[in-house]
Amino acid sequence: MNPLGNGPVPDALSGIYGAAVKLRNRMYDAFPFMSKATGRPTIGIGGIHAGGTGKTPAALLVGKYAVRKGYEVAFLSRGYRRKTRKNIISKPHTTDTWETVGDEPAMLHAALPESWLGIGADRYANVKTMSHELSQKSVFILDDAFQHRKIKRDIDIVCLPPGTQGDTMLPSGTLREQIKGLSRAHCICLIGAPEESATLEELKLNIATMFPKATVVVLNQVPAGFVNLRTGEFKRTLPLELPIALCGIARPERFIFLLKKMNISISAQSIFNDHHEYDNHEIESIYSNGASGIITTEKDAFRLKSLKLVSCPDIWYLKIDLVFCEPESEILFNRIIDRVLT
Repeated sequence: MNPLGNGPVPDALSGIYGAAVKLRNRMYDAFPFMSKATGRPTIGIGGIHAGGTGKTPAALLVGKYAVRKGYEVAFLSRGYRRKTRKNIISKPHTTDTWETVGDEPAMLHAALPESWLGIGADRYANVKTMSHELSQKSVFILDDAFQHRKIKRDIDIVCLPPGTQGDTMLPSGTLREQIKGLSRAHCICLIGAPEESATLEELKLNIATMFPKATVVVLNQVPAGFVNLRTGEFKRTLPLELPIALCGIARPERFIFLLKKMNISISAQSIFNDHHEYDNHEIESIYSNGASGIITTEKDAFRLKSLKLVSCPDIWYLKIDLVFCEPESEILFNRIIDRVLT
């Protein structure tokens, strides 16, 4: 039997994985001292799914709000699939590459350049290092950290996609822990496309009933425009005819569907695994087949920037904004954050 398919083997592994996660959470619940305080307001952004749930855009949303409130922001991330394992501190207004900090942290820092970035598996070590240089009015924001319980949080914000209630544990499904783990969350963000609003509203009712202590809000991922990878030029409409769609993200079908919904006709698709490391040959071979250009995601763009794509000038990426479905949801969301950003 194929160990990657459905059947007894992955189901058994899911059971073992689920039991280990359950035991670990019980230990942290029983012994709170195992979680270390940072000495600053600390907000965790995370999920119970592996990949593709809007965690990084949500972290950016919180970071921008904290800056507007007059706080210095320090993002903490593991830096998944980067090229080095050493801890890295990136100061405000510095340029990062995915090789050193990871693609998603590089996106965060570029979108909020006045922020700090602490990268490494030992996030608390970075907390101690950064605390000496951060102002007293600063906040730590942990990206993709709902399961990272070594650091104590004042608020846990969890991002969920549609279809959560029908999912199963890894490796047969995409759940990192059972849905009942959401009982630790202070705010649950349901994130999807505008056309999924009905599904998200139904999920909101179910989640709010299951976890009445949490604030549940709905956000939409909406296209903001297109950016040229080489020049940084921004356009509202894509200046390419029949480009190839390129992406290496979780749930790539959502990217392809979004392009079609925007009436962008693509000549072909080139799909890779999440966090794929591109090489020049892969990209240049796309152009050798007569493509007019490439349309990709912002996350992919940060991995493409390190390539010397001399013969591939027309690469554009789609920027996505995260917006609240209702003004009331934004107010509730901000009230949660204001509990620690006084």
